[in-house]
Formats: sequence, structure tokens, C-alpha cells
Amino acid sequence: MMSSRRLPLRLPLISVLPGPQKGMASVLTMLLMGMSLTATVLGTAYYIHGRQTQAITTHAQTQAQLNAWTGARMLQAYLDDLHASGKLADFMDFVQAALPSKTVVLQFAVQDVEGLIEAHITQLQRNADTPSSSVVVKIIGTTAQTTRAQASAILEVVYEVDEAETVSECSVGQPLASVVMKTNLSISGGTSGIESPAGLADLVIDGDLTIKGASQAGISACAKGDIYISGGGVSPGAQLYSQHGTVTLESVSPPHNADIWGNHVILQKLGKGSYQRIRAGSYRVNVMDSSHQILGQAFMGSATPMQDGQRLVPLPKGPGETLMERLLPITRDAQTQWLLDLSQLEINAATGAVSNVRAAATALDANAEPLPDVLYFQVDGTEGGTIHIDTQISNSTQVWGKQITLKHGETPIIPSGLPGRPYCDTDMPDVNVAPYKAQANYVFEYIEGKAYLTIRSVKDKTTNQSLDGMYALDSSRPAFIDDLMLCNWGNNKGCLPTASDAAAERWEFNGMARFPVGTVWFDGDVSFTPSYPDMVNTILATGEVTLGNGTGNHNKRLQAPSHNVQALCEDARYIPTDLCQSFSNHGPIGLRNMAIMTEHHLHTNGWTVYGNVQIGGGLSNSANATTIYGTLSVALKDASKEATFSHGGFQVKTTTLTDTQLLQPGGRCEKDSGNAPEGTQGAARIQWSRYQ
Repeated sequence: MMSSRRLPLRLPLISVLPGPQKGMASVLTMLLMGMSLTATVLGTAYYIHGRQTQAITTHAQTQAQLNAWTGARMLQAYLDDLHASGKLADFMDFVQAALPSKTVVLQFAVQDVEGLIEAHITQLQRNADTPSSSVVVKIIGTTAQTTRAQASAILEVVYEVDEAETVSECSVGQPLASVVMKTNLSISGGTSGIESPAGLADLVIDGDLTIKGASQAGISACAKGDIYISGGGVSPGAQLYSQHGTVTLESVSPPHNADIWGNHVILQKLGKGSYQRIRAGSYRVNVMDSSHQILGQAFMGSATPMQDGQRLVPLPKGPGETLMERLLPITRDAQTQWLLDLSQLEINAATGAVSNVRAAATALDANAEPLPDVLYFQVDGTEGGTIHIDTQISNSTQVWGKQITLKHGETPIIPSGLPGRPYCDTDMPDVNVAPYKAQANYVFEYIEGKAYLTIRSVKDKTTNQSLDGMYALDSSRPAFIDDLMLCNWGNNKGCLPTASDAAAERWEFNGMARFPVGTVWFDGDVSFTPSYPDMVNTILATGEVTLGNGTGNHNKRLQAPSHNVQALCEDARYIPTDLCQSFSNHGPIGLRNMAIMTEHHLHTNGWTVYGNVQIGGGLSNSANATTIYGTLSVALKDASKEATFSHGGFQVKTTTLTDTQLLQPGGRCEKDSGNAPEGTQGAARIQWSRYQ
């Protein structure tokens, strides 16, 4: 096998040359910038290095053939790098728009390789069923230019190119809660609630939870900040936990069997209720190794009153307890670096030593040093612990804190020590829809101010013809676009953008009477105001998504593909073939469970959504209640935004979902290409080649 080396490669100059049948005079030149690109080529290409002009034509012809083969490898590497950077689909769209009337030409320049290398892309065939393409290219290698020995060689190459993004099934998993928010949540008015199956928490917030004036808040929540509930009531058996803040309930209906836990707790103006436990306060500890070196800090509970300097023996935790009770965050330099599962520790009550730490610890910081297998916890003060109860409680209630105020003479159960803190796990990936552009059946985007629709893996069921292609949404659009989409209550065939929409590069589907099923991807903001019953889509957007007020509540339903396969694959005229095949051959499932993924804000107006929702910015609801039969994740990208629900409130229900429907995209996985044979790595593969 010949060795391979890396050639320093400049970015190719890409030109669109006029085709003879069109007789066009202009030449468009585009230089792709901003990518770090190297190309792997056969080591024999370095034979070109340092050579002088050949006097013998046969030698020059050999060098020209080597240049052509070098160009084939460089184009392969270039396509691979476009794929890795998420720009391959855009490039293929560019090529598709140019062909067949024009030829796309790439000129490569490589350090220490003399001569000219050009790649002429002459044909592109996109697969209707999978995100892959067949590309025919003529590679022209020229050597000994401007001499008598000048020679050229033409190598015809066919590439098979995989346009699907490198998002694998190991990046798909179930969330830890029905609702996870990296933002504050404010609820006012209406009825809000979360229904979760066993093993799935209701609501976890990296911020404050505020509920005012809601008629009912059927929510169990774990918030890193404060929890404040005033007006209305909480559901029976509600768990209200605050990791760092204060839990306050006032002027609400008396709770029934509630579990309250925070840094501080305030209960007032409630009437007589019932509570499982009311807890507040923790010991601040230094986390040390066996040599008494301090590795970090934590906040813990103990059933024994502790003094500064004493070793704390952790409260025993069983695997049946919730993660909020079992997980202990360990911080260093104000950053959480490890999570310790207390249920996996072996505790020596006599010495305070805990072992099996390495098996129980999870590093949250990639730069965190591994923990030793044995740790000690030394008390360095207390945190919180104030419990103020200005309402009637049962004497059987456990009230556990440092400073307890009872206004009505009760004698509840008051344990010794302090309970510690809950841990609210709000870890979630940032919402990024770019990797899924190549998987979308419909891509809406503006290019130089002009609206385009790219269709992939869609066929007309009545004719069995593929609709794949890139189409301008203007008067030049093909006739089937008018049948595919219908807006403005039937008056806007093709849902063409208005001049103001195009100027703002936004998408508005007002009075939408028809819309295609499948996965749709939008570059920019998008809003839907439907006038027909159901949308069956995964909506992906780089901007904000608005679900507006339709002509009636029955016209405001969005279903993810996995929630209505019948409408997706049987009832529709235009079928997303890749999605339908994924149901029959058990293909990738995470994306088809998604109803909405937006990198920014989501505005809703009384919609019912079937499927999981991921939001990169804030969340707001007005008018009627929004109901989501799926999970809801809000990762705060817009610092000025937060989640707000007014009037109707919101409902999130995951009890009816299957384990498969809970699966959704998360992080990324590294591709293992170490054992791949030469020439098979990456997105582009050479199917065959021949010299002409």
C-alpha cells in the first residue's frame, strides 16, 4: 500500500462557466472563505515536488496524469471538509442550481505541485430516497505549461456523496424531565400542569419559577433559583425543590401531601394543609483527599449536628431515591466540576471516609482532574436553614431546618442536623438546527434576497415522480408548488413571500390552507396561521417560530411525524420517502419525534402540539392554553428572553408517550474512522475513474 501525506492546499477557486446551449456571456466566480482545509493525497503525488520542466513528452504526460489523480483526491477531501463543517448541502444546492446549463469548475493550487489542476462538475444526481448524491467530474491535470513539453490529462471520476450530517444514534436519548428550562419561568392565569410517567421528573429549571394567579398549578418542580407561588393552588403530592433559593407559598389553596425543600422556606396565608416534609439548610463542606488536600466544596446533609472542622458522614442514599436527592455537585473555583452519586458510595461511619468514589463520580468539566477513590468531607459552616410557617400544619409533618418559626403552636417532627440540598440537573445541549438541514425534506431560505425552496427525498404518490430540486419561489416556480402549498385562505398559491417578508428574510404562512408533510427547515423567523386541521411536520428554524391564532381551536394542531404516520405516508399526495422508510426499516428515530426545534424564541397561541419541543431562546404563550404531548426543553440563547405563560396557561403531558417517542437529538458523537480502509473515510467516495 502506498503511503499517504498531507498536501498544503489553498481553497479552490469555484467558477460557473456558461454552457453552450444557453449562450450566456457572464462568468460568476465565487471564492469560499473561512474554512480550514487540508487534503489527503497519495504520497506518489510528491513525485511532482521539485521536478523541472520535462523535455520528453511521455514524461510530461505521466506528470499530467499524476496531477489529475491528485485533483481527484483533493476534490474528495474538499467535499469531506464541507461535510464536516456543515456546508456540504449548501454547496450541492449551488451546484444543482447551476447544472445543466452551466459547468461548475474548481481550480486547485497545492504547494510544491506544479501545473494546473481543474475539476469540472458536469452532472449531479440526487437520490430521492436518501440524502446522497452521485457526482460526475472531469479532472484536468496540466503540466509543463508554456513549454514544448506541455501536456494535459483528463480523468473522469464518479463520486458517491453522503449529504447526511454526522449525527448518529448515540447522540439520541431520553431527557431527565418532562420540562427542562435554562431560563426563568413565569406563569400567570389559567391552569398549568405537567403529567409525567414514573422515573421522569416534571420540571427542572436553571432559574426562578414564579406562579401568580393561576387557578391551578399541577407542577412538581426543581429550580436552581427561587420558587414563588401565589394564588390558585398546587396539585396533590407536589414536590417543590429549590437548590439555591427560597420556596415561598402564600395565598394558595391548602396543599395536600406536599414535599417542600429549599435553602429557605416560607409558608403563609395557606389555611391548614398537609405536608410530607418541609426541609431547609445544609452544611458547607470542604472535599478532601486522604492527605487533607482540599479538592473542592459541596453542600451536604447530616443527621447529626455538626461543628466546623468536624468530618461529616454523608446521609445514606439508596438507588430508589430520586436523582435530585442522590446527586451531590462538587465545585471548584465556583464551577461545578463533578457529580457524585451518593447511592454508590461505601461509607465508613467510624472514620467518615467514603470510598468507591471513581465509580460514583461523573466529571462535568473536561479539564477536571480525576477524583481519588477515597474522600473526606470537613464541615466549614452552614448555609440557609430558615423555615417560617405562618399556617397550620399537622403534628406528623417532618420539619427539618436550622431556624424554625411556627405560628400556631404545632409540635411537628424536627430531626437533628440539616437535610442538605436537592440537585436540579438542567444539563442540555444548545439547540443547533444546522446539522439537520441536509435531512430536511423542505428547506426554505433566502439567497441574495431571493426566496428558494429546496426539496429532498419527496415524491408525488400519484405519478411516482421525484420532486427533488431547488426552486425559486417566484413566477418561475413549477406548477406543482401551487398544489403543494396554499396560503391567504386560498388566494396565495405556492405561499409566495410578500415583498416585506423578503426584505426582512422571514417566512409567514397566513391563512394556510395546505402545507406539505415531513421535515421542514427555515433560515430565519417563521410564523404559521393555519386554516386547516393539522400540520404533520418537524419544524426546524434558525430564527423565531410563531404558532399564531388560527380560524378555530381545531385548526391549531401540530403533530410530529412519529405521531401520525398514516397522514405522513398514506394520506398525503407528496410523500417524504426517507421518513416513511425509517418507520419500516427501523432507521434513525430521534428527529422524527421532534415537533419543533428553534434556535430562538417560540410564541404560541393556544396550540396543541404532539411531539418533543426544543427551544434555544425564550418561550411565551397567550390566549388559550398550549398543550404539548411531549417533552419541552428551553436552552436560553437570548439573554433578554424568558419563558412566560399567561391567560390560558400550559400543559405538558408525557404519560401517553412510548419510550421510543421520548427519544430525541442531543449531543454529537465522534466518528470512529481509525480502522476505515483508505479512501472510505468521510462523505465522498470514489466509485470509479478512468482516463480519457
